[in-house]
Amino acid sequence: MHGRKPRYVGLRPYDKGIDSNPQRSPQLVTVTGTAHDCQLDWGNRTDANGDMVISMGTGYCHYYSGAVLSPVAVRGGEAVSMTRAVGPAAARRIGDLTLASPDWRYRAEVLGVVARYLTALRSDDRRGFADLHNFQHVALDDTASYPGATVRTLIAGAFDAPASAFAALRQGKLGAPSLFVPLGDMKGDASAYVCFFPPAFAAAGWPVSTIDLANGEGRPYACLRIYQQRFRRDEADSIEWLAETQFVTTPFREP
Repeated sequence: MHGRKPRYVGLRPYDKGIDSNPQRSPQLVTVTGTAHDCQLDWGNRTDANGDMVISMGTGYCHYYSGAVLSPVAVRGGEAVSMTRAVGPAAARRIGDLTLASPDWRYRAEVLGVVARYLTALRSDDRRGFADLHNFQHVALDDTASYPGATVRTLIAGAFDAPASAFAALRQGKLGAPSLFVPLGDMKGDASAYVCFFPPAFAAAGWPVSTIDLANGEGRPYACLRIYQQRFRRDEADSIEWLAETQFVTTPFREP
């Protein structure tokens, strides 16, 4: 397609054909689908009434060009074991993070939110911790709604996992916060990723990609995202700084 071999092939969403019991761990899979060229989705024409009709790509093809595969079946196979990629070579190959510069424009605001985050965490202020994640209107004992389930996962990961990095963070056993921003962020977006590492954790093992920022079992460091959100309240705009903390089952072993 486009007269040359593509460096990658996109995958369009699908809602059928996947194994009924997919595995959470990494595995080799066989994907069967129909090949397509995203370029064919874009263009314009004149219809029978003389009106111009503009077409554009959706999904993957809205953001990328080239080859795409629309899967009709995905079949699982052999389980594989993967180690989290670290170091300069991995950063050049897949990295999308960089340390925020000392004069980054939002450093003071982000560190202010981090201080509130740590205060709530170390004082067992679960209500305040949830509110900092924009869950002010969700009860901590809500067992009926989707937001309630999200809050329960958040609280369990941050407060009730004695062997996790967050237990060490609550006890003050991790180091000072390190601020990361998306690589090539020329706009200076008002958000940052904040990680806390064990004192002896070498910088060579720091995350190089946003995929490494979720907090999973066996991960020795703790991370969160601080971002700015605009709200419309009482007929006036307000800007608040909020936190986002993810707890997932990570498929990567530590190096």
